[in-house]
Amino acid sequence: MAEPISETKTAGSETVSRRVITLLYHDVIQGDDPDASGFSGANPAEYKLSVAEFASHLQAINGALSGPVISPEDIDSESFETPPVLLSFDD
Repeated sequence: MAEPISETKTAGSETVSRRVITLLYHDVIQGDDPDASGFSGANPAEYKLSVAEFASHLQAINGALSGPVISPEDIDSESFETPPVLLSFDD
């Protein structure tokens, strides 16, 4: 579910709150060894994707988007019919 981000100031004096969808990714790994990157073990491995799995996610996201691809810097300067999707990487 999209959650409002904290209020931000636009170029004028108007304060707005935007809804965005943020998908958080951790490790995207080369090969079949999840312990080759980041923390090792079964629990951290649940959050790691192979390059092929990540590419599949990107294709699915692209297929579901109804708006243009934008940068985070454009969020406050644009008006959107649907919430923008942001990708965030932790590792």
